[in-house]
Amino acid sequence: MRFLYQTLVVLLSALLLDTAAAADCRHGATRPDRFDCHAYHRCHAGEFVRQHCGAGQAYSAFTSVCEPEWRSPACRQGVPEVIN
Repeated sequence: MRFLYQTLVVLLSALLLDTAAAADCRHGATRPDRFDCHAYHRCHAGEFVRQHCGAGQAYSAFTSVCEPEWRSPACRQGVPEVIN
């Protein structure tokens, strides 16, 4: 019985976490990658999918598009640009 209870708790927790992540995912919405300023995530079919900017480009969280890398101070400093 204890195993069944623990299994249900794990499954429900995973479902709640997945639902919370999907709540912010509106079709076409984008967000920066937390670790790579040359990448971003675009919402498609309820899930964020990792995308990459072209060569010499960096994703801008302020404009929501890839721009020349030199225009991204966070990328030059090696830290992704994040908006709170």
